[in-house]
Amino acid sequence: MRVKLRPGTHFAPVPQGIYWTRAGRSFLLTAPAGLYLALDSQLDLLTRGTDVDELATALGESARPAVQRILDTLLDRDMLLDLDRAGAPPAPGEADRYAEVLSYLEAHCADPYRVFARLRATVVPVLGDGPAAAVARRTITGYGAAATATVPPGADLVVLVDDADRPLDLVAAAASLPAGTRVVPVHAGRRIALVGSPETGGLAEFVALARRAGDWAAAEPDGAAPRPLSAVLAGSLATHAVLGALTGTLPAEPAPSLVHGHDVQVQRLPRSPVPAAGDTPEAMLDRLGPLLARWTGPYRRDRDLDLAQMPMSLATAELVAGRGRVAGWGDDRAQAVLSVCLAAARAAVGPAATGIAAAGPTLGHWRADGALRLLGAALLATSTGTATSWEDLPAAARTLWSLLDEHYERAVRVRSHPLPGLDWVLVEVTSADGTVRAAEWGETLELAAWAALSAAVAQAQATPEVHALLAADRVGTHRLAQTAGDRLRRLTDQLDALLAARGERIAGEPDAPDPVVGDAPLVSGPVVLR
Repeated sequence: MRVKLRPGTHFAPVPQGIYWTRAGRSFLLTAPAGLYLALDSQLDLLTRGTDVDELATALGESARPAVQRILDTLLDRDMLLDLDRAGAPPAPGEADRYAEVLSYLEAHCADPYRVFARLRATVVPVLGDGPAAAVARRTITGYGAAATATVPPGADLVVLVDDADRPLDLVAAAASLPAGTRVVPVHAGRRIALVGSPETGGLAEFVALARRAGDWAAAEPDGAAPRPLSAVLAGSLATHAVLGALTGTLPAEPAPSLVHGHDVQVQRLPRSPVPAAGDTPEAMLDRLGPLLARWTGPYRRDRDLDLAQMPMSLATAELVAGRGRVAGWGDDRAQAVLSVCLAAARAAVGPAATGIAAAGPTLGHWRADGALRLLGAALLATSTGTATSWEDLPAAARTLWSLLDEHYERAVRVRSHPLPGLDWVLVEVTSADGTVRAAEWGETLELAAWAALSAAVAQAQATPEVHALLAADRVGTHRLAQTAGDRLRRLTDQLDALLAARGERIAGEPDAPDPVVGDAPLVSGPVVLR
């Protein structure tokens, strides 16, 4: 049996023997100190190809048992390539010409020379134009395969390149290919480049990811990568994916590669599953992570270093598609982030022709959010409410009221707006000068007053810009996000009954899941009462 060291294998002496490493794997071979020197003296044979007889001749016949044991161990640990199973090697001239790809195959395949022979007989179409396509064709040819600009019958793998200067509709191009054809999609855009893993079927998700990443690059000062360098790098990354697909050496979990930044960085974008649902703000914060993830999330969280975080925690975010900035508040960071994501989800719905934009952690929350906001707006427009005094409230709400009066110098009045048939109460807090205006729903008068006074404090402590964002949320449902289980069911049952008595019902369709994030941790969309 003839063997050779796989490329990328390294070994070094240690007190206990010889330390071996390759491709992120390592182990310790216990051996006497002189064995390392003996092996190192035969490194040329080991890298060129050898067998037990040749090594025993070089090291002495007495070394044969030790040599056999070492070779068996290294084969078992995949540090050696079994040349008897590798297939017929290419002719010397061909081997020299394709030395780089052969080295790659020897490092990754059990039968590298058979794989290379199949590679030499492969034709890979590259559709599209521009720097990325040119690099892809040139590099695929350098691997030993053939690259064409048309799709011949029987082609199994196709590279599709959408270049900023030479656009190609990736979805339409993929749809025109025979069913089952694997596609390596490339987007070489103005701001970023994106290279997908080989896949079959439509490319709508890839196109949405490219658009989302481009929006992120536009929102960051140094987010855009310079052309044509980004396109050239994308073409090279595409050929790595082609080589992996043709040789069976793709990573276990392939992911798109993003080229971004003025210093031209490459980053893989694996899709992270949305964590399981939870009732606490902390659990929701984990679920919100994909919505705020750089490059893939629809919302970009601001650092908020200039915002006071006491007594309320404040958070702001941008919709990366360019639809504005939103703000949220909470008792702590988790509640504030949840609040700002809900605000962003509502803003992403856009102005509804009828009804109102609503959002919530579940379908039930979404329906209730829309209904409460619509009912609350009608109450504020038609009801003068009932005055609530400082003495009527619990200690937590009194503290907030005193804080507004004494620290922020905002003399406010508090009025409640109960709705017959509904346990929940709407409480409004306003200042005489109009600088504070907040209204919040709550399960009881006390909780609604606490939420409304908290919202008023958040406005008072915010910068003018953030104050305006918070105040734009005329009817708040902060308490709703902390309502679940039987309490949420009781609320929705009461809402349905109240509206049914009026001849109305909650209607609307939630928006489709985000095309990049997928299963959304929030449900959003327009809600109407009809």
